Amino acid sequence: IVSSSSERSVIESSSSCEGCGNGIDPIDISSSSSELRDGDIAHAGDFSIQCVDDVIYVKLDSAVAPDVAGPEAFKHVEGDSVKFVLQNVYFAIPCEGEAQKQFLQGVNEGGPFVSSEGDTLYVAFSRSKGWEYGCGCAAKATFTLDKAYSGINYTVFDQKETLPVQEN
Repeated sequence: IVSSSSERSVIESSSSCEGCGNGIDPIDISSSSSELRDGDIAHAGDFSIQCVDDVIYVKLDSAVAPDVAGPEAFKHVEGDSVKFVLQNVYFAIPCEGEAQKQFLQGVNEGGPFVSSEGDTLYVAFSRSKGWEYGCGCAAKATFTLDKAYSGINYTVFDQKETLPVQEN
């Protein structure tokens, strides 16, 4: 059974034996844990994403401005956290202006779903079923994670290609 609060998650024994005194304590899997487990969902602190000025993809496979550099990912360890910067990553967005604005505001407020498997970090987003995401942009995303993520060597942004993460 997994129960969560805003600060920690705990895995508890699902034994139906009450008062058996088996001495098993809950296992703390909070963000302060130094051990990274595959599939754990991480909270991305200080999350921000923005489209690069005036670069909008009209179709999902062709850019209006081909002079944009390819996607890159960087990390920088500072104290007990790791700052990730993903530059020029393709980000599917609604084409209509007001929907675009609302979607980007919602993503910045809600943040991504972040998980890992081995040395790969997955950054994904929830998308409303009421909008069509036929446009996209080259985006810059920044966020921080616990220092346990300092061993990340690759990232997959929004279910696209795997990018090597460079030390910055």
